Amino acid sequence: MTTTSTEYPHIVRDAEGVLCTEPSWHKVIVLIGYHVYQGHDVREYLDGFPHMLPAEVHAMLAYYYDRQDEVDAELAERERETVAARTRWADPALRARVQARVERLSR
Repeated sequence: MTTTSTEYPHIVRDAEGVLCTEPSWHKVIVLIGYHVYQGHDVREYLDGFPHMLPAEVHAMLAYYYDRQDEVDAELAERERETVAARTRWADPALRARVQARVERLSR
């Protein structure tokens, strides 16, 4: 996998520019979401992701706190996109069209 280094050890950008931990390859924004929305601390990360190195967790948290406004804005945008997608999917007409297409494609 092609990666680009960052100023943080254990934090790299993959070929698509997505920040990931190294060597466990978790998306940083997802891990940060656990911290922001669920209050995960270092111990909870290490218990929940036993293959992660403590240094990965600390690097990810340092990245977040150094760029908190930027990352919080990205998390808020992801939340808006999720709410919009759920709202669209709640439309019965859309669900019926998708279901019909799935049935056509599965024949």
